[in-house]
Amino acid sequence: MEQNQLIIVAVIIIALIIIKGFIDNNRKPKNSTFKCARCKTREKYTSRTIEAWKRGFNKIYCQNCHRAWLNNNPKQNYNESNNGGCLSVLIVGILPIVIYAGGKIVS
Repeated sequence: MEQNQLIIVAVIIIALIIIKGFIDNNRKPKNSTFKCARCKTREKYTSRTIEAWKRGFNKIYCQNCHRAWLNNNPKQNYNESNNGGCLSVLIVGILPIVIYAGGKIVS
């Protein structure tokens, strides 16, 4: 494969990743309401419950049950960052440069 073709393939892959991110971010549940996993009441989705749904949680709780759970469970120190996806973006962003530079060195 020529260098120009590699660059075009890399740009297409990056574009597809960006488009997939937009599509996944705009996903919403089919119904406007859900059944609380604890008290079984029907509630409208909120930004918190939609985010839980997007993350794949099977049990979603209404605001009252969620608040009760938070009160009964002291805050834990999770070692998580909000930088999800940065490594893959960095790798995909640098990969075409490395491929291009590798092609220059080999030639």
